[in-house]
Amino acid sequence: MAVMGESSRAVWAGTYDQVSRVEFGVRAAPYRRQTTVLSLVMIALLVWIWVLPDSSELWLPLMVAVLALGGLSFWFTAQTVSKRIVLLVDADGIRAGRNRLSWQQIGTIGVPRRNRLTVTPKDPQLRQLTITPSAVADLTALAGWLEDVLAQHRSRSESDAETR
Repeated sequence: MAVMGESSRAVWAGTYDQVSRVEFGVRAAPYRRQTTVLSLVMIALLVWIWVLPDSSELWLPLMVAVLALGGLSFWFTAQTVSKRIVLLVDADGIRAGRNRLSWQQIGTIGVPRRNRLTVTPKDPQLRQLTITPSAVADLTALAGWLEDVLAQHRSRSESDAETR
């Protein structure tokens, strides 16, 4: 099954129209480079440890560095394997990580900057949502689609208010 974050705006819209819910799981692509670099650094450190004489004082700090890098590499791998939902767009609103805003609370959908898309609430007391490439490859397309969905919800709530 394809990761929703790698899909297009049309796929998101179709899924949302069918089930009123689009789940964006963790994408592997953002973590691949970090995991590869960490693995290469770990290999280099292990070779260096192997070459060092047993009496060297560098052995212990290098081994600690290898273990720390190994743990970080394991964490990156666990993120991609977990398939946890990073971004959820449903009929109630948007959830990014642990933070959630209902459609009525959303003020603006920002413009992607520095690999981040922010969703700003109307009330400054609420936390803004930050969406990163770990959820979606094309943040610009996501911003446009979220604007469309927000406009649908606003027009629906305005028409509901008029009928009352």
